[in-house]
Amino acid sequence: MPFSSLRLLNSHYQRYPDHRVVDTDVIMQEAELPSSSVNTPLSTDSVPYHSSFTFEAGHGEKHVYDFGPDPSFDETELNSIQFMDIIETYGISREASRELIYLFRTILQNNLIGAEFKNGKVQSTILFQDTLERRLAAKVDVRSHVYDICPQGCRLYQKNDDETLDCSSCVEQRYANVMTRRPARQMKMMSVCDRIASVLANDRFRELMKYRHNYQYEDDVYKDYFDGEEYRSLKANTNFFSSEDDVALALFFDGFHSGKATTGDQLSIIHLVNLNFPPEYR
Repeated sequence: MPFSSLRLLNSHYQRYPDHRVVDTDVIMQEAELPSSSVNTPLSTDSVPYHSSFTFEAGHGEKHVYDFGPDPSFDETELNSIQFMDIIETYGISREASRELIYLFRTILQNNLIGAEFKNGKVQSTILFQDTLERRLAAKVDVRSHVYDICPQGCRLYQKNDDETLDCSSCVEQRYANVMTRRPARQMKMMSVCDRIASVLANDRFRELMKYRHNYQYEDDVYKDYFDGEEYRSLKANTNFFSSEDDVALALFFDGFHSGKATTGDQLSIIHLVNLNFPPEYR
């Protein structure tokens, strides 16, 4: 059904709401979701780093995390995740996805009338995208950290720096309202430490990440990063990669123009790869 037809169908439902099959219990259940639980560091201790520069106060801290059991997903959530992946892959709007879900639920309900259900309800359905996102946020601890940035994108302001009022590169004002400290622009960043900690807290992933520690080097054979001279030199002559829990990361940076080289915006991709995983999982 084309999107134009969905709009007409939606207009029909707005005029005749009793024609739409909606599971009220499911809608109410979706609206009463638990708030997201966040795994925060239990303690922070100063830890030295080998580098050619000096960390500012508050930097270079190690964090101890306390993770609960791995999340489990029911059939409805798994179906909804697969549906959301299709929606995002093909660029379907959230409004259109909601209408498709209404249509799926109506078809399922009409086709299954008269069948035997537990408590008279269909046991599996598809969640709306915003409902699914709230459920995933409650079950999977994927957090972002918000930072103030220059309106022109020149720089990022540190969390503990509230006094810098303008950009040192373009002199653009940091705050849209200086009195209330309302930033002119912000961006979200994910912590690499948070993600690695969550991976190590999962027994299956932790076992997979022992690949680097158990890797066997063969002369005159190059199969992975760990066959390279730099890695083998670091491992032999320093304390790096001495523990099975040490993590090797590869950082890639590439800039490109989104359109014509002279007129298109210049974008940069930062790609971080966890080399502790076997190549087929990276």
